[in-house]
Amino acid sequence: MASNSELLKYLEFKFKTVSSVQKISDELIETCLSAGSKDNMSAIVIKFEDNTTPIGVSDEETERLAKIKNELEKFMWIDLSSCHKNCKPEVIVYIQKLLKLKKFDMSWIPGAGIHGFSTEIESIIDEYYVQYPVAKVITKAGSCVEDPPE
Repeated sequence: MASNSELLKYLEFKFKTVSSVQKISDELIETCLSAGSKDNMSAIVIKFEDNTTPIGVSDEETERLAKIKNELEKFMWIDLSSCHKNCKPEVIVYIQKLLKLKKFDMSWIPGAGIHGFSTEIESIIDEYYVQYPVAKVITKAGSCVEDPPE
């Protein structure tokens, strides 16, 4: 779902901020899935450096991302408590909602936009529903169904 140049921007950003190549690969797959790719995907990410420390981003970029994550978390907790009390949304459903609301800057992660935050969005949803459990899930089709046991 991404062009080669978008993919390169995404990986360039991730190599600056994440030291684990495995984590970068896992997040790449999650980002693609949340953007609408099908689940039959593979990714091989190779880093040709002997260094395990992220290259780093500027202080301004770090502050910008921290501010966006903080605003996202605040918004989601309020929204989940008011709009999703009885039914837990799937991550893709919530990302689609955020896209429709146009509430946040969609160029958060170069080459991935809001989809690059799918793992953070999933964590926020999971944290909320650990504190306020429900037995139903909103699916991509928009229906609220019983959450199957894991």
